[in-house]
Amino acid sequence: MLTLINKIMDEIKLMPFEVARRNRERNELRREQQKQMDLNRVSKKQSDWNQTISAGSDHYMTDALKQVRQNNHITHDEQILRMNGNWFHHQSRTKD
Repeated sequence: MLTLINKIMDEIKLMPFEVARRNRERNELRREQQKQMDLNRVSKKQSDWNQTISAGSDHYMTDALKQVRQNNHITHDEQILRMNGNWFHHQSRTKD
């Protein structure tokens, strides 16, 4: 019987009260941080959606984009476009 009690006591890890308190506080902090990260992740999706909607209703930007689409000439140097490999793509736009 005594060896059974010794065996059980060996399995039970006794730790000082301060160590247990620090471990509990650390676990609570981790849970709180995880909860905050999850909330941020959810609100980020909503924030991204709101930015998309706001950008679509921004009249200044939509007017500027219309002007860019109406303008068919290239504003970049042809030599730079050839170096980047974009020259052929831009050539088809300027011939219209």
